[in-house]
Amino acid sequence: MKGKNIYCDEAGFTGANLLDVNQPYFTFATTDIDEDAARELLTEAVAKFNLQSFRAPNGELKGAVLAKETEGQKALEWIFEQSRDNLYVTIHDKLFATAGKFFDLTFEPLLSAYKPFFFTRNFHRFAVTAIYLGLKVKNQKMLEAVRDFHTIFQPKNLVDGAALQATIESGVLDPSSAVESILYLWKLNEKQILAEYDKVSDKSVGINKWTLELSLTSLHTSLDYWARKHTVMTPVCDDSAPLWELQSLVGEKVVGTSIEGEDGIRVFNGATVNPIVFRKSHESAGIQIADFAASAFYYAFNNRAEPFADNLINNSLSQINPGSVMPVMEHFDPENEQAMRNHITLIALVENSERGGLSLTPHLMEVLDLVHTVPLPDDLRVGKLRL
Repeated sequence: MKGKNIYCDEAGFTGANLLDVNQPYFTFATTDIDEDAARELLTEAVAKFNLQSFRAPNGELKGAVLAKETEGQKALEWIFEQSRDNLYVTIHDKLFATAGKFFDLTFEPLLSAYKPFFFTRNFHRFAVTAIYLGLKVKNQKMLEAVRDFHTIFQPKNLVDGAALQATIESGVLDPSSAVESILYLWKLNEKQILAEYDKVSDKSVGINKWTLELSLTSLHTSLDYWARKHTVMTPVCDDSAPLWELQSLVGEKVVGTSIEGEDGIRVFNGATVNPIVFRKSHESAGIQIADFAASAFYYAFNNRAEPFADNLINNSLSQINPGSVMPVMEHFDPENEQAMRNHITLIALVENSERGGLSLTPHLMEVLDLVHTVPLPDDLRVGKLRL
């Protein structure tokens, strides 16, 4: 079953290292453009913008090169205008993604019994944004804790959670700080959390090779988008991209919640997804278009003050994945009453955990429901939230 080719490429890849200050973003671009149409578009762009001098020795045009030059930027803008309906781009702020991973692997298991309650009230967004802002303002305790957490899940790493445990247990945590309250919640539930880390970072099967890696998540959400347009799809990726190394896991992780069709082919979100095909990028015009998009948006988010970046982002909002992992500051805004309600929720979880670990009893959940429904006193409504 051939299906519609979905060409994929990425920029800013640093594997499981999400704390590289020199590459703060990761972009993953996909396109359903036909190969022949992509080839014609490239040929026309070369002639229209005199791009011969930009070609690599193998004749390939690279988006990372075009995005840095005036004529290259003009060419990219023109190409995107011609193929706008065929593009879909996911952008990750790696520091925010790290904060998200820290929350997901640390606290989500503790809250899983009442996950819908916390998610519908955006508690997870509040906590992740607090962690992110703690890192941005360089809260020393949060910086050290997240670095230790990050170390646990590096490829071929044998480090356990002892260093993180020692970091959080050292010194005094400020109970009036939302950031340090999150670390105190960790401390009060450390046995359960460390057991969860040990389960997820099982070195014997190399799980930590992809725990912090962003390509699989990006491919998953991209296929979810394209499944609305195509009933049969074949992902086509650059064989030098990270998914090549992770291909043994792609079928399991990308379509892990799918079902098997009668012919044994995976079915994803109502569409059939064939196994990934890997090609040389210089031999596929479709992959080159995906490379242009990934590289252009990577450049744009790293150079927001430039007119090219501003125009590209503002003119392409419908092509940007709304599920891109980017911070939204309103979730930790002192003037946002919902953020204050989530801070009170955090305090309640900490106080409950002080009695021997978190216990989400029906009584506690009734209290938390009141926190999110009754009017707050004026002195608690806004302005009391701080990092």
